[in-house]
Amino acid sequence: MPKYTHHGTSSPMEEKDAILRALLEAMIPNDPVRRLPGLAEPSVGAVSYIRQQYGANELYENLEAIDRYALQKFASPFLSLSDLDKESLVHRLRKRQVLFFNELVALALECYFQNDHVAAALARPKRSPFPDGFMVPDGDLYLLEPVYERGKMYRDIP
Repeated sequence: MPKYTHHGTSSPMEEKDAILRALLEAMIPNDPVRRLPGLAEPSVGAVSYIRQQYGANELYENLEAIDRYALQKFASPFLSLSDLDKESLVHRLRKRQVLFFNELVALALECYFQNDHVAAALARPKRSPFPDGFMVPDGDLYLLEPVYERGKMYRDIP
């Protein structure tokens, strides 16, 4: 596999952080209407949190792989791609780098929903859901009627 070479005037680490920020921004963009910060906002701290929790070396190896794949498929670095091409590329890579993307999403959401700004904007208490739990609004239980009518779809274990 060819050695990764960075493409801009920034350092290789800054480029990898920029790729990570682009991925995070695609996951949860800013929402000015609800006054929610995007996942890539510095106030959320997701870049440093993910770097610390995932491990910088392994994280950067996976981000390099994303950039190499962009060069392979589009003859352009990841950060230079259009939003549509980035989305297409990430969609393809999610099947090739399953563990990386699963861990990235889990860490990103963990960081985001623990953030004070996000908790305040969502008007949710900053606490774990257990042991007190959160109230679930009543729903229309008649929506489950087809499931009940369908009957059992599994076999009993002897």
